[in-house]
Amino acid sequence: LSKLLAKNVKMREYPLMIKMRRFKIDKLIRDRFPEILSNSGIKVFERNLSQDEYIDSLKDKLVEEAQEICDADNKDDILEELADLFEVMTTFAKVQGFELQDIMRIAEEKKLNKGGFVFKTYVDFVEIESTHPNIKYYQASPAKYPEII
Repeated sequence: LSKLLAKNVKMREYPLMIKMRRFKIDKLIRDRFPEILSNSGIKVFERNLSQDEYIDSLKDKLVEEAQEICDADNKDDILEELADLFEVMTTFAKVQGFELQDIMRIAEEKKLNKGGFVFKTYVDFVEIESTHPNIKYYQASPAKYPEII
């Protein structure tokens, strides 16, 4: 190289090769997000889901947004995550053929019949006779309601 430079040989300039890195996203995202990412210089590899994939992805998204509410550590973040959960919930409801007023009606009925969550009631365990008709409910879900022996 020094010999070439001494002879004033012009070197070709090559642009620096920047290594592209890929990150797996593998989830349903908001409709405008691919455009936002693309406009920032990020290549987005997207596809449209089948209806069954869409429903499964919405269910996954409900869980993801609920977890993000649990992980949020300040009121602004909690509010933002609640808004995300609401968006996913209303979209899922529409896909199932429900409107927001349908959900609100059922929520009111449940609140009237079973109460809300205002009293901060937490059940540690229940004790039920082995002949009680509701015992089948608890026995049918041992992961959710493990029997204490």
